[in-house]
Amino acid sequence: MSRKRPRPQPTARPEGGGATPPARRQEPPPAPPPLSGRHRATLDAIFERPTRADIPWRSIEALFRALGGEVAEGRGARVRVALRGRRVVFHEPHPEPATDKGAVEDVREFLISVGVRP
Repeated sequence: MSRKRPRPQPTARPEGGGATPPARRQEPPPAPPPLSGRHRATLDAIFERPTRADIPWRSIEALFRALGGEVAEGRGARVRVALRGRRVVFHEPHPEPATDKGAVEDVREFLISVGVRP
């Protein structure tokens, strides 16, 4: 013998034709504050071609913070960066303070992926 499932009861519709309310529009993320001259110079240096190998890592970290990102130190020389909903881990250069070309290219790709360009 098969059992029949009870049919769901129709839901009450609001007065006025039963139209559903419009979906809420998501607000775009707030725009970061304008960059200072020092941060603008760092951003321009990151996007220069050929890739530079003389950008101080601390300047790159300061740029991330100026763009509204969060920078946290991880284990060893790892640095975690969260910016505009994306997270990435970089390796802080040592013992030299300057960032090598490969790391600058990685930073450039990350910035492009979150919509930051000079």
